[in-house]
Amino acid sequence: RDYIGKRVARTFDGTVYHGTVTAYDADAKWWRIRYDDDDEEERNAQQLLPMFPQRCDSAKSKKRKTRDEVDDDDDDDDDDDDD
Repeated sequence: RDYIGKRVARTFDGTVYHGTVTAYDADAKWWRIRYDDDDEEERNAQQLLPMFPQRCDSAKSKKRKTRDEVDDDDDDDDDDDDD
């Protein structure tokens, strides 16, 4: 039930389709997904879980530089060329 409102993605025939989990049927134990193209389907937990975006382990992931940090690095390289 905690998945209602969560975004998912599923690849079908080489195309990625994005959708939102909209409902849960406790008796049938499946979640309903409404895709952005208005198609709908039901998936059980085993089918649903791989559809969530993968999260990086924060201890292993590197922090990406902001655009300003990258621009600053480029400026530093220019200074070294003047020597």
